[in-house]
Amino acid sequence: MVDLRKFEFNSKFKMDNVIWAYETTSTITTTSYGSGGVSNFNGSVSNPFSFSLLVFGIYSIDNGVTWSDLILPQTPQFGWGDVWSESSTIYWQWERDFIVSASTAKIRLFGFMPSDVNVSVNAPTPLSKFYLNTEFGYDNLIANGVATIPNYNTSYVVYAHNLGYIPKVMLWVDYGGGTVRRFVQQNNLTNTGTTPTTVNEQYAYLTNTQLLFCNNVTSGDSVKLYYRIYGGQNG
Repeated sequence: MVDLRKFEFNSKFKMDNVIWAYETTSTITTTSYGSGGVSNFNGSVSNPFSFSLLVFGIYSIDNGVTWSDLILPQTPQFGWGDVWSESSTIYWQWERDFIVSASTAKIRLFGFMPSDVNVSVNAPTPLSKFYLNTEFGYDNLIANGVATIPNYNTSYVVYAHNLGYIPKVMLWVDYGGGTVRRFVQQNNLTNTGTTPTTVNEQYAYLTNTQLLFCNNVTSGDSVKLYYRIYGGQNG
């Protein structure tokens, strides 16, 4: 099997098709208490489509010098973020358990079409000019789809990628009622050779060969999971 991490640009492999892009600025609110405080921002924008997007986003609190994922653990820690799409509105939230010096945050949001939706859409308004350069690496889209994971299941195989390493993965969960939310996977959770068995937990985990999902709830609904797997290695 070819090593997809060594490809720079190859027209035989798929690339992501972003159908929606949005840029804005959010006001950071700070609340002081004791010797510390909390900084946070949130916002929303109308969903221009008839379906809920697979939305993700980045933010900057230094006027665009550096950017971070909205939902990954913040640096420094003690923070969180969230981004999700509903049938009529797209939302984002972010919070740190201490006060930051910035008063505003730049927000950039992007959206994919869900794997079970196939409609014609207009090209998104670009945030900037976009060029392809064969001297730089691009993530090849190895697989994308949707899986329904039954409840009380600790190790449902979503997709067997068989790459031999931990790949980059993006996930969203459909929570019903039109709400589709980004989901953070745990990398190589089974590296000790054990299978997750935590009751009433829902999480995804990766191995060198598979993307799996734990929906180990004793009662409740199944999980509708959208996944996108890339050829690049998860660093």
